[in-house]
Amino acid sequence: MSQTINLTGQKINEWTVLKELGGGKILVQCSCGTVKEIYKKALINGKSKSCGCLRALNSIKVDDKFGEWTVIKILPNRYALCKCSCGNIKEVFQGTLKNGMSQSCGCRGKYKEGKQFGYWTVIGKSQDKNKLTCRCICGTEKDVFISLLQSGKSMSCGCKSKEISKQTLIDTYGEICTTKIWNSREPWQVSILASEDAFRNFIKDTFEYKPTTYELCNKLAIQRAQMLCVIHKYNAEDIIDLGSHTSGIERDIKSFVESTYNGNIIYNDRKILDGLELDIYIPEKKVAIEINGMYWHSEIYKDKNYHFNKTMMCNKLGIRLMHIFDYEWNDLNKREIIKSIIKSGLNKNNTLYARDLNIKEVDSSESKQFLKQNHLQGECVSSIYVALVDDTGNIQMMMTFGKSRFSSEYDYEIHRLCNNKDVNIIGGASKCLRYFINRYKPNSIVSYADNSKFTGKIYESIGFKFVGNTQIGYKWANGKDVLTRYQTQKHILLANGLGREDETESDIMHRLGYFKVYDCGNVKYIWINKVEA
Repeated sequence: MSQTINLTGQKINEWTVLKELGGGKILVQCSCGTVKEIYKKALINGKSKSCGCLRALNSIKVDDKFGEWTVIKILPNRYALCKCSCGNIKEVFQGTLKNGMSQSCGCRGKYKEGKQFGYWTVIGKSQDKNKLTCRCICGTEKDVFISLLQSGKSMSCGCKSKEISKQTLIDTYGEICTTKIWNSREPWQVSILASEDAFRNFIKDTFEYKPTTYELCNKLAIQRAQMLCVIHKYNAEDIIDLGSHTSGIERDIKSFVESTYNGNIIYNDRKILDGLELDIYIPEKKVAIEINGMYWHSEIYKDKNYHFNKTMMCNKLGIRLMHIFDYEWNDLNKREIIKSIIKSGLNKNNTLYARDLNIKEVDSSESKQFLKQNHLQGECVSSIYVALVDDTGNIQMMMTFGKSRFSSEYDYEIHRLCNNKDVNIIGGASKCLRYFINRYKPNSIVSYADNSKFTGKIYESIGFKFVGNTQIGYKWANGKDVLTRYQTQKHILLANGLGREDETESDIMHRLGYFKVYDCGNVKYIWINKVEA
């Protein structure tokens, strides 16, 4: 395996590669949750297989204590059955016990009076078992959810929010800033971004015209998204040539739609949604496409519910709105999947019939390869992989089932459902579901559909019931890299030396030059066995 190959996203032993850092190094995450930098060569030649948690597993014994946990039984697959000091019993990954990432079941038993969380100090227990009574540094007393204290999402009563948010840009390039570590910058470049006056004077003294963002990026050695954040922070749009909002990605997608569909295509319409713009609208198909750039569609300009509300407005008019984020289009594999989704919405994919396909269960390796090529979220560890295959043995559709990830209320969850690219299969989902029900006899199944691309109507057609929409999710972006909220949990950031205990996840990520890009949430469906019910 050559060291020149980009390994991002690949899992080798216990390491999953998060990012190529350059200089022979990569950022990796261990199966126990630990994130660190290692040399790429050590990963390739097998000298580094984990953060060290594997070596520690054999040393764990019954009656060992880890925080509030006491080990009561060693389980297969590197898990241990543990009892919390509050009495709760749970299976815990041994690696998280050894590295200290799991200290308890989440109970409040260890949160005694005087315990501090940011600017909060615990002063007692609340009548609500999920809360603690806390006093803020300003004197305000309030019952606060333990989960918010643990996650760092509640740092004060609100009196310190402005103080936290008013971090100067120079903080972004301190010793813990990834931008400075991996892209060395001169002190004079840092100082120019430290204040509005310094920034404006630099532009006035350096250029005799309105410079473009790209010219400023080259001069000051930062990424474009970070430069746009600076411009917005200092209200300097009047002295910068921001250029057209029509991106190359938008032009690419418009060109693709035109090459696929010969009917009427409307661009940049503001009438249908009473002033809100639809980038692309195909009225005969009742399909619209929204192209979302990381910066212009981030929390800087769009509120948390913007994309969701726009989708729901289209739904009420019978219009299917597809959101395409630029970080998705920039991924060449995802780009091909998105093209297939667009073609499917326009009825331009090839059609197959489930009655002409064979059904069988496949193993995880076959599933991994198929899902990576055909599902936007890629592979997923499930327990059952049901596939429709043609006469040549090629997989044309897959539905995977496993334990419900977000609720113990349901027997199973459909983790993944997708067709082969550029193929629509009539009756495929129904055939896969019937096979699973007949063989595994579930009482209930839950599944989710991504509001940004799909309507979820396929689930209604196979007997599922609409439950509602989930909470809005987000990713963190800096114009170049995109991280999920699971990759940026506070304990991971702290373990990497990227933050302080008195900072929230948002404080740390904003200081590192990242901003939130909100999605549309998911639509939730459930299937209940009527016979059993």
